[in-house]
Amino acid sequence: MSEGCDLIIGGTGAIGTSLIKKLGSELPLLFTYRNNLIDANKFYCLDRRFFKLDCNNLGAAEQLAQELGVVHSKPLNIIFSCFVYDLNSCDYMKIVNSQFLFISKILQAIERDDAVYASCRNIVFVVPMNISKDLATGSDYFILFKMLRQLVLNYIFKFGKKGILCNFVSVGILDEGFGTRLAQKEKNDYLKHCSLKRFGKVEEVANLIHWLIRKNTLIQGQVLSIDGGL
Repeated sequence: MSEGCDLIIGGTGAIGTSLIKKLGSELPLLFTYRNNLIDANKFYCLDRRFFKLDCNNLGAAEQLAQELGVVHSKPLNIIFSCFVYDLNSCDYMKIVNSQFLFISKILQAIERDDAVYASCRNIVFVVPMNISKDLATGSDYFILFKMLRQLVLNYIFKFGKKGILCNFVSVGILDEGFGTRLAQKEKNDYLKHCSLKRFGKVEEVANLIHWLIRKNTLIQGQVLSIDGGL
């Protein structure tokens, strides 16, 4: 595998699958997954490497570094898929804290020019729409992403000096994936406030992420909402 690669962390759903197809054979791809929501085998024909990574595990950051060392590849672009759907888990706050710590360790490694991440030039966080909408809620779920954005913003100027771009893609309800699990009332309420009066498509999200890691040269530290205009 070449020294530069795309690294997708945690994107096991419809967006991750679409992004893999969109990236094609432009760069080697490392794709981490933490459960069996995706059939990794069907992508092996694209010369992709998959490895299981539980981002909720406190040792996940170290495991990731080891995996990258094994394949002798350094990520040029890192895409974090930050969706958390298991809201009923009795260990929910433990999961939240573990993921936050995992991301913090990766950002710290990039800041100190750790050899594994020395080539990094793009970081994209794919997050639920609520991070950009200032909803009046005390939910730990929403607080997590506000904390995450503040954490990343603390690194923006440091990353900028290194030529590293870092942005958020805030995703609304899509016609695939998690969107299919929502109650009809929730869907109707969403469409009522959406100016385009439709749900998004995973390809539209994948196209935006692809542009950010391939074409963007100046957008920095922004939350780009792709929700049809809420």
